[in-house]
Amino acid sequence: MGNQQSDAGETASPKNKSNASASTNGTPMVLNVYNLQRPKKAGDQSVNQMLGFGFYHSGLEIFGKEWSFGGNPMAEPGQSGIFAAVPKMVLPKDQFHESVTLGLLPTSFTEQSLFAIINELQKDWAAVSYHLLAHNCNHFTQALHDAIVGAVTIQRKVDIPSYVNRAARVADFFVPDALYQSMMKRVPQSNGSGGMHAPPPSPSPPTSTTTQAAPQDEHPIPADRKELEVMPVRQLRTLMWVHGVSSDGCIEKSELVDRLMAHRLRKQQANATR
Repeated sequence: MGNQQSDAGETASPKNKSNASASTNGTPMVLNVYNLQRPKKAGDQSVNQMLGFGFYHSGLEIFGKEWSFGGNPMAEPGQSGIFAAVPKMVLPKDQFHESVTLGLLPTSFTEQSLFAIINELQKDWAAVSYHLLAHNCNHFTQALHDAIVGAVTIQRKVDIPSYVNRAARVADFFVPDALYQSMMKRVPQSNGSGGMHAPPPSPSPPTSTTTQAAPQDEHPIPADRKELEVMPVRQLRTLMWVHGVSSDGCIEKSELVDRLMAHRLRKQQANATR
């Protein structure tokens, strides 16, 4: 995959300019970008990229989770298309393009603050409303970024690179239908065929003063191992994140399944002793 110039003149080549770990100065807000037009071999570029409007997927990584938006034409009208995933693993590794730190969030901005903003956004980002050019993941990333920037003061603020969603701004005039359909097959989807979970209707974790269901109650681990074995790896990892199960050291898909089944068994045993 070759280099591509952004409107600001910076080179958009595969690299990692982020440091997503929290620091004493604040929590990094990191843009993760994926190339939907995976090259056949290293160094190749599509015609679109050579013309300066490649197709990209993006998400915002904050507090160790990557938030993004995906579509699902079979979803219920009220189902959210917003989902959280393991950072830099939304698409295959060879489609990861770059990370860009967009700024540092103040220490006063907590995960609860982020959940409140996402809850507010959900009404405008239903899974059925996704459109590759008019209402896509990059539009959501910009909307989430703008909502956060409007709520708090960001240190070392950097704008989202303009190349990320350039195709949506210009391609609607002349993109061939075949290319549109090809790109749609590569875009992450929420629930449905993409296997990704949207966040709970209210992602804020429950407290002792509320009866709201916890995320893990809304997304239980199936009792049948076979149900886990047919899930995509991304869905397994999302399920692990929801239940607080570490995937460290897991290489094979079967290891992810083993760890989820073991966690479910421990929970059953713990509940039985209460």
